Amino acid sequence: MKLDPLKVTQFVLKKQHLLAGFKAAGVVQAVRNVVGLQATDVTTPYLSLFARVKDFEKEHLDWELYERKSLGRVECMRSTLFVVPKEFLPIAYQVYKGGLSEGPLRLWGVSLQEYEELSRLVLEALEGRTLTATQIKGLLPAHVQRILSRRVGKNVVRLTNINFVLLLLLGQGTLLSMKGRGTWKPISIISPNYYARFADWFPDVNLNDVSRDEARIRLVKLYLQSYGPATEKDVGWWTGFNMEEVGRLLASLENEMVEVEISGLDSRFIMLKSDFAELESFKPIRRPSVSLLPYEDAYVKGYRERERIVSQEIQDKVYLHGEAQPTILVNGQILGTWRFKEHQGEMTLHLTFMEKVKKPIVNLVRKEAAAVGKFTYGKKVRLIFNLKA
Repeated sequence: MKLDPLKVTQFVLKKQHLLAGFKAAGVVQAVRNVVGLQATDVTTPYLSLFARVKDFEKEHLDWELYERKSLGRVECMRSTLFVVPKEFLPIAYQVYKGGLSEGPLRLWGVSLQEYEELSRLVLEALEGRTLTATQIKGLLPAHVQRILSRRVGKNVVRLTNINFVLLLLLGQGTLLSMKGRGTWKPISIISPNYYARFADWFPDVNLNDVSRDEARIRLVKLYLQSYGPATEKDVGWWTGFNMEEVGRLLASLENEMVEVEISGLDSRFIMLKSDFAELESFKPIRRPSVSLLPYEDAYVKGYRERERIVSQEIQDKVYLHGEAQPTILVNGQILGTWRFKEHQGEMTLHLTFMEKVKKPIVNLVRKEAAAVGKFTYGKKVRLIFNLKA
């Protein structure tokens, strides 16, 4: 069965709360419906939510992260930091975390005894509170702390044994890291990570609540719910699973999936039967959908095969060195990029169109850009357009 590409695109935009008139009522709903928000850059979750949530303010995300603790910040898909719903944490742990491996210990010259002693001291220091790495070091005896080093190619990499242990504890799911509340910064200012014991921060979350196999199946299903229809390559790229594993997992979901084609595209796509039934009854809207999406936004990073959301001619400019730049999204299609610049104390927002755009769409983008500027800086910013002739 061949599907109408306009209908499919609008259907996915609706699921992602990017279709005009379908913004989410709250933060958790929006995060849940994209599985997770990329959080490598501290501003990305806020701007992603601004595009998706009605009347969103920065404090709304802080409230869910630090007060309600309905969301967590964890490294998962593609070894990338995400903000995810609390109920997703056992899946992330089972799929992407693991026990202690002696390989890293040998690589950095740390004995098992040293690791166990430092782990005990770190966990004792963190009991019932959150601390930065610097604060943890200040509480630990000086004689147990040292600098580790190893050669990587022509370079020598150094870090403290405390930072090394923190990384291992994060990788095991024993600790979690977070930014401090209110540390939103619209420019590149690095704020320190705070660490907490996972069991202290999420006492009601059982990381072993789901088996490893079931977690992998549920992860694929969640992806298809949020991004489908998608190709097998999309599934493998987004999850980080090899294609053999993707095939095995999709086979286990065979009775819940349907294979479809999209007019104008060569690939074969898969989607959940429940989504297909909803898609059949979905009626596209005529109102344009315009968003300014941030660096590494979930929608822009949702697919490996990207011809459905961006033309081949501009892909390398949009995905610079593989990283998705802040994008101008119109009706599900990436038409250009945007960025903030400061010149002589004045903040400006530069919008570069890489495809030809009609004036009514430019005016809608102008309105959205003005809103993003005010949201980011709390005041009006000057807009500079670079239109394709």
